[in-house]
Amino acid sequence: MAPRYTLDDLTEYITPSAWRAEGFDWRRDEQAIDSTLPSDYENFMRSYGPGGIAGYLYIEPPMAVDGLQGMSVPEGDLLADMESPYPAFPEPGGLVYLGGDSDADVIFYLAEGNPDEWAIVVRRRHNSYNDTGWRLYRCGLVDFLVRMFRREFDGNPLSGNDLWGRGRHELEFQSDL
Repeated sequence: MAPRYTLDDLTEYITPSAWRAEGFDWRRDEQAIDSTLPSDYENFMRSYGPGGIAGYLYIEPPMAVDGLQGMSVPEGDLLADMESPYPAFPEPGGLVYLGGDSDADVIFYLAEGNPDEWAIVVRRRHNSYNDTGWRLYRCGLVDFLVRMFRREFDGNPLSGNDLWGRGRHELEFQSDL
């Protein structure tokens, strides 16, 4: 899965924050989950850091830092309660928590194969009847964000319209650190 968009494309919508992720110990964080992290996630963290987009969508740091949760492996009970069709990481095809939004939607990486090929999985909280709300997007984080801003998916991946089809330079990123 080759990325369609780059951080340069993302900066058309969100200006990078002044905060930088130079303090992250990537090797320690990768050892903690026994896997490398997707390079587009690392690049996103280096340009934006952990925090929120338009006060709506929050992207977590790689590991817990300064009171932030950090990327984590969701517990099996939580996934069962959410009727997840996916197991928890480190099982093959398992989920790694990436972030969430103020509508209680949850975003994960589907840890399958090479980390640069990990897809995005969204569990929407607000769904129609008989819809579990699980959606798979075969793209990385940066592609997911740009495609959402440009309305390139068949429908809004998230429950709210805060980011769906937003114009250029309309969004603010607020770093949590």
